[in-house]
Amino acid sequence: MENILRRIVRLIPDGVFAIDMTGKVIVWNKVLEEMTGIFEEEIIGKGDFEYSLPFYGYRRPMPVDYVLNPDMIYPEFLSKKADTYEIETFLPALYGGKGAWVKISASPVVDEACDLIGAVQIVRDITARKTAEIELMKLYNVISHSPVGVAILEFSGKIIYCNDSFLKYSGHKKLKGENIFEVFPQVSLYEIHNSYLKELKYNNKVFRLRGIRLEEGEVLGYALFLTDVTEIRKYEEQIIISRKMESIRRLT
Repeated sequence: MENILRRIVRLIPDGVFAIDMTGKVIVWNKVLEEMTGIFEEEIIGKGDFEYSLPFYGYRRPMPVDYVLNPDMIYPEFLSKKADTYEIETFLPALYGGKGAWVKISASPVVDEACDLIGAVQIVRDITARKTAEIELMKLYNVISHSPVGVAILEFSGKIIYCNDSFLKYSGHKKLKGENIFEVFPQVSLYEIHNSYLKELKYNNKVFRLRGIRLEEGEVLGYALFLTDVTEIRKYEEQIIISRKMESIRRLT
């Protein structure tokens, strides 16, 4: 039975290792071998934080140690759910120094009498998700601070997001939950749906508004872009007046 359990642990798709009460490694599975380049036979029985070397490049406590000694001062913030400590962090030494974002979960291991006999740590590679989140945050920051007003609408026209520029141009402090056709009655769903360029006067300014469909097989909603063209229009009017004056001067 013990051999079967050991084989199961070896094949778990997350990295798994366990230490006993003395801090020595008693389990080290196949995924951890791939992550760290350290094989099971090289690490089993090692203690004194040696198991942290392939993760960080130097000896230091890990969440699995905190399970055995909660009074330990841990260098990073750990969240706790029941008896499990969790953290998402970047481990620079994984995959031969390439590094990876991981989610670490550490839990106590108890015997039949519920006495603590060690701790187990699960290491899940979340690099793909974390990278996508970082890229999404970059995009969000660009949109949030853009000089172009941006709003995201449901199909009905209900605003579910708008950036600071959109609020500023519309003269509102909050628009989430409002309907775009109540904010701008001169704009129609037909114009937004067909991405027509609409020019409108609002709050003594001139704006260009265009919508695009957000589609995934069907229309899920719309993104609106609102640009302040007041100064451009003033400049164009000045050019027109200047040309008229020049024509009058020539006639004269």
